[in-house]
Amino acid sequence: MWQQPSGEAERRPASRTLLVLLGWVLCLAGLALGCWSIYELTKIGTCASGGPYVSARPCPEGTGTKIMLVFGGVLLGLVGLACLAAGSRGRTVRSRVGYGLILWSLLFLGIAGTVAYAAFGPDAEPDNDGARIAAIVLLVTFVPMALVPLFGALVLGRASRGEREERDADAVPLSAAAVARAGTRPPPAAPSATFAPSVPVAPASVGAAGPESDPVAQLERLAQLKQSGAIDAAEYERLKDRIIGA
Repeated sequence: MWQQPSGEAERRPASRTLLVLLGWVLCLAGLALGCWSIYELTKIGTCASGGPYVSARPCPEGTGTKIMLVFGGVLLGLVGLACLAAGSRGRTVRSRVGYGLILWSLLFLGIAGTVAYAAFGPDAEPDNDGARIAAIVLLVTFVPMALVPLFGALVLGRASRGEREERDADAVPLSAAAVARAGTRPPPAAPSATFAPSVPVAPASVGAAGPESDPVAQLERLAQLKQSGAIDAAEYERLKDRIIGA
């Protein structure tokens, strides 16, 4: 049977780490490219070029390229997400906040911040009222969409971690000797419902002698049977009353 070489098994975690790093580089590069393109397009504002009508404000040169760069940033981000998913496959340690949620928050915060900086920053156009309205709308909607899921994941992860720690604290640790004994000792047999052990009790008669007629010996024997588990507490009390009454 073919077996995987040990060298390949050792290289697999390193290759997955490289995939995760490559995924982060591609995702951040795509986010930066998309934000830069959105910034430039926000500064341009409303424009139109071509067609049968003449626009009062034609688009400057390179506007089409900047629009295509937005889609290029999205493509880079998707490839980066694929690399992150492939590199994270089989990972045993899970974080409270996943890669997808982090990128989700960065995306919405980046778009809202980019439009706001283009509309209200030092290079903002004074008559670009549409960019200011768009920036306000994006700040009101995109910022909560980015932060609420992130804080929710942190709070829920902290709560679940606290519950796990509480369960671990309530658990009683076993010593090494107890664990070894529990692993080698067979489980106790369940007592039969139809078996009722009895203690031989000799009737108290005049002239009877010996250990069977001694109540103290009978009580000691009864206590040994209870301690060994042969009889339960109710049976012990019943037989004890019988001996004392006899």
